[in-house]
Amino acid sequence: MHPIVCPECQAVFRPSAIFFSGATLSWSLPPRARAAVAACRHGMAEHMEGLAACAGARPAVAALFAPLPPPPPVPGEALDVAIAGTAHAAHVVEPRRGMSAPAADDSRLALPPDARELFGHDPGCAEILAYDFAGAELLAACGALARDGRILAETRYLLSDADYREELSTHRPIAAFPAGKTAVLGFNFAHHNYFHWTMQCLPAMDAALRRDDLRDPVLVLPPLTAWQEETLALLGLDAAPRFEAGLACRYPLPAVRYSGFLNGSASFFVSPVCMDILDRMAARVDQPSGTPERLFVSRSDSATRVMTNEAEAARLAETYGFTTIVPGAYRVADQIRLFRGARQVVGAHGAGLTNLGFCRPGTRVLELFPEGYLNPVMNRIAWGRGLDYRAACFPDDGGPVPQLRTWRVDLARFERDLRALGN
Repeated sequence: MHPIVCPECQAVFRPSAIFFSGATLSWSLPPRARAAVAACRHGMAEHMEGLAACAGARPAVAALFAPLPPPPPVPGEALDVAIAGTAHAAHVVEPRRGMSAPAADDSRLALPPDARELFGHDPGCAEILAYDFAGAELLAACGALARDGRILAETRYLLSDADYREELSTHRPIAAFPAGKTAVLGFNFAHHNYFHWTMQCLPAMDAALRRDDLRDPVLVLPPLTAWQEETLALLGLDAAPRFEAGLACRYPLPAVRYSGFLNGSASFFVSPVCMDILDRMAARVDQPSGTPERLFVSRSDSATRVMTNEAEAARLAETYGFTTIVPGAYRVADQIRLFRGARQVVGAHGAGLTNLGFCRPGTRVLELFPEGYLNPVMNRIAWGRGLDYRAACFPDDGGPVPQLRTWRVDLARFERDLRALGN
């Protein structure tokens, strides 16, 4: 994507995607662009999940939407190369397993037929591998590995070909990694998100350090937030040797282990490794009495998939005894306490529902979806925990980018769902 110059303060940044919605311009920001956006002084606001929005920058990008001819193909060009034949060793971290539970009652899944089938059947466990490389380059901005100028395909996650191509061609400082150490990659492009960190990054690190076959392992991590440090402490990983990678740099790594957890290979399956991690985190947290038994999980701190009448839905839920919470406003230990004490949980699909993994078996769950974003990852956590799971979807605004669509729940239907949840 071409760089954009703010017409007000001349801040320059390079987004990975641009979207129009009414009078507002929004864009998806790779980590390297966020400092430039933060420097803009005329009301540009960075939000969660790498999104920013601004009404004043529309003229600066209008020319970018003029039709352009497709670029000519480059004969023999390949963006990435498969790990097979590149890694010098592969280890099974989690073996593939068959169905572990009977099909759910799909009458509780108010979803389209194909989604009911997907959500109503336990998919079992995927085979998750960890790979060892004798030499690879870490592209820290996107959490991917490269060799000989090509991305290792299995380390790609949540970025388009254009984004990876740009990363491969962008000049970045080459920084040193400690000699004689084995790098354990502990992050991916989405590491700032609670779900991706908890269900992908933590198991990748934990599974590697629990083995005894690595020479002087060192966790490779970007600068972390307080809540991420808290999760490491709950797992006892805070004392592990660590190397802090600057996202603006590249790092030649003489020896590195990469886990399939980081590319989402386990996210659409039931993962005993992830369930064990959640159990061990919860075991470090005491459970006080008096936590609410009914939780309405709000996404009011998110700029994506906005439920425009969430406040009304929350007030309706509160008349049925629910307590509204915004998980991101709590320490991780307090989130664990809240969800472990709950007997009923209602909320829209989002990272806060990762905490379903701390619920007790049999807890009743109602997950709400916009119809254009039926993502089963929280359903898989519910399967792994033995929860009484229900789901419902509602129309969205039909915009071109599902992550940016707004949607509303039908309050009359929602009230019927709340009544059914209590019966």
